[in-house]
Amino acid sequence: MYLGADLGGSAVKLVCLDEKGNIAAARKYDTDRDVSHFERELEGLMAAGCGGSIPETLYLTGVGAGILPETVCGMRTRFCSEFECFGRGGCALAGRMTPLWSAWAQAPPLCGRKRACIPTSAAAA
Repeated sequence: MYLGADLGGSAVKLVCLDEKGNIAAARKYDTDRDVSHFERELEGLMAAGCGGSIPETLYLTGVGAGILPETVCGMRTRFCSEFECFGRGGCALAGRMTPLWSAWAQAPPLCGRKRACIPTSAAAA
């Protein structure tokens, strides 16, 4: 199972994907910058879609991702830039997720826990 969260400026979106990349559960709520609220929503998502298992990593993106600690609900957090998310999502939709996803999941994150680290010239490329 894979867990992802987009902590945006107006909404928080959470998703649980199965091993094939299918959405097992999803939640959305208005942004409130309350970490305990996020944890409750995440626990509810895991109960609904993860079949009792707890993934090792929670993948994060969005302007609010920086408020979360390095460990949430027993999982390490990994920040992914929105460019990474959109790009890799496009690869997944094109049917090329498996080899790219495996290599990416093992590679160090592009931005670590920092939110704005892609130079404008790299983002435009």
